[in-house]
Amino acid sequence: MRKTQLHILLSSALTLAITLMLFSCGKKKSTNNGSNPGGSNTSQGGTQGDGNGNIISGGQIVIIEDIVFKSGDLSSPYTGLVIWKHENGKRRMESFCNLGVWNGASKWWYKNGNIAGEGEYKNGKWEGEYKEWHVNGKPKVKVTFKEGKEEGREFWWYENGQKRSITPYSAGKKEGKAEGYFESGKKSWEAGWTGNFPNGEYWEWY
Repeated sequence: MRKTQLHILLSSALTLAITLMLFSCGKKKSTNNGSNPGGSNTSQGGTQGDGNGNIISGGQIVIIEDIVFKSGDLSSPYTGLVIWKHENGKRRMESFCNLGVWNGASKWWYKNGNIAGEGEYKNGKWEGEYKEWHVNGKPKVKVTFKEGKEEGREFWWYENGQKRSITPYSAGKKEGKAEGYFESGKKSWEAGWTGNFPNGEYWEWY
């Protein structure tokens, strides 16, 4: 096996950020919920609310300065379940809101009904274990959040089930040795990080 030593550069190949997820933490999630930072917007969705105020569709919410309201009722922040559906009528996403802030379990699905991801909000931030799956049901991402920031090792997998990368985090920043792999399972690269900055050498296998 050939191994090449390179001076460390921040490579886009290493930046497998949470922002690539279908519904990811904080800002990315708010965007999919119809949030427009600094303003207001009505989210798109498609399911029927039950009329009692605790279950509404994604198309019935308005987000103003990160606070969720029911469309047509801006007198008080919304509390209850928000449900989105795909065009085919199957579930797309479910999230719970408490006094206008995302709190509790959140899940989302592919159009074929397979689970796509799940996580839990605490006061509007991801907290605890966050998971995503490929459409074929195999794991895609697993990471733990603490107060909305990645903590511990973040795992990514290919659709064939092989590991894609392992990256250690501390308080939301890359910290320690990260590793990447080919779909065959053989190691592809290795790099060191300190405080979210490259540190040391970058090794690449061919």
